[in-house]
Amino acid sequence: MQDGAAGVRTERLTEALAGDVDKLRTELAADTQETLAWLIADDRIDIRIAVPSGDLDGLYHEKVGIITDAYGQRVAFTGGVNETAAALTHCDSLTIDTSWRGRWDAETVDRHAARFEQLWTGGSDNLTVYDLPRAIEKDIAALRSHDERPYDLPAGDGGGIGGSDGGSGAGVTGGLTDQAPIKLWPPQSNAVRAWVDNEYMGLFAMATGTGKSYAAIAARNAYKESVDTFLTVIAVPEKSLAMQWDSELKDWGIDRGIYAFSVNNSWQTDVSDAATNAGFSSPILLTTHHTAASQTFRRHVARANVPVLLIADEVYGLGASTFQNALIDAYDARLGLSATHKRYMDAAGTQTLCEYFDDVVYEYDIADAIEDQYLVPYEYHPVIVEMTDDEMARSTSKNHRVSQQPFRAMPPPRKTSKSSPTSERRLRSEL
Repeated sequence: MQDGAAGVRTERLTEALAGDVDKLRTELAADTQETLAWLIADDRIDIRIAVPSGDLDGLYHEKVGIITDAYGQRVAFTGGVNETAAALTHCDSLTIDTSWRGRWDAETVDRHAARFEQLWTGGSDNLTVYDLPRAIEKDIAALRSHDERPYDLPAGDGGGIGGSDGGSGAGVTGGLTDQAPIKLWPPQSNAVRAWVDNEYMGLFAMATGTGKSYAAIAARNAYKESVDTFLTVIAVPEKSLAMQWDSELKDWGIDRGIYAFSVNNSWQTDVSDAATNAGFSSPILLTTHHTAASQTFRRHVARANVPVLLIADEVYGLGASTFQNALIDAYDARLGLSATHKRYMDAAGTQTLCEYFDDVVYEYDIADAIEDQYLVPYEYHPVIVEMTDDEMARSTSKNHRVSQQPFRAMPPPRKTSKSSPTSERRLRSEL
């Protein structure tokens, strides 16, 4: 009986909405119509219909939305203007709150999110919520007038009810086949295979410009084929490189990078959540060598309930005694990247890296890359700039004064001291 009643409701809802689809065809702006049609065709958007019931009668006209980014930060909005010619002549308002601008804003966002969830799941006593009938979805999807999407489809998504795979929806199979979103060069593919053959351990010693980061992302995809879910940690020496990696992950259709360092005020909570919930989404943490070596970061990673992959960019930096703390046993798979992993005048640090990552599994130097025409030949043209007589005299004088100073570690400054700077500090300021 319940199934029969549901069928009748769906049929009536389909009939009622059929006319609205015709209005979409004639009244909605062409670009908006095209985008909506493609989003439905690709199953990238869910639409539900709220019908007033109980004590309510008339239109359901509430406008509320929640936007969440890859790092868990949220924007909540209420109000807005209908996209019609008549509505654009009215006076209306829009209220926006964010989760990161203080406690009051954050609590307001939480209330709006709870309200939206209640509406979406049909938890309101005075509203009945219906899924959009499949027939109506197909009718809207049929409004597409172009063969190409007005957006990029994430890798691995082959399209939805529209039945169109699209060139950007190819699956990812380790990043080693023609179906990958990025076609690898042979040296990159060879590097990945060497790393896999070495049981997901090793160093890539590849010249700058030969695509180490793409090779590493392909290696991550290859590792994904051997485990169900896992946590990835990408450690870089500088914050700017983390943002560069984030961009390159997006080139592969991967948009779940979480900034796990000072630019993200909630990074400690995010790392803890990622480590304990990695079984659901295989998250990626983008962090710095400094943060990866911290006790807090190491503690959270060690608690992960799934395998953990470490990708260490400019890996030679982790050979420094300060950052060797980042090289913990919690990483089940390890990949180090650098044009050269060898540390200058630090054989012990180099040895530590080789032992931890199980040595170099693939090497491709600049001569190889130029010969294979992946890099262009180049010439060095040094330009010698000589100091003036005055500059030379001042430099010689200051160098002499520095050479006369005792070579000893300076004690840390005392916060309560009001004494004048020491001679060493004065000298530093002059230099």
